[in-house]
Amino acid sequence: MTSLVASNAATCLSADVYRKHRGQWIALSADGTCILASADDLNKLEDQLVAAGENPEKVIFDRVEDEDIVLGGAEFL
Repeated sequence: MTSLVASNAATCLSADVYRKHRGQWIALSADGTCILASADDLNKLEDQLVAAGENPEKVIFDRVEDEDIVLGGAEFL
């Protein structure tokens, strides 16, 4: 899998859309306008994309965290 994995990818989707996928990996369309699939892990997500006829190398993968938190550099010290 050589697709882009981006944390908090810039999209046009609302926070409500993301809340429906808390704790999951999502596959966004290349233009970031829709979620193509979601799953608990990347392997399942890629399988879903292939089954739906999508090319996993042409989507953006992102992880939706369980909480409304954003960790910065200080949290990792």
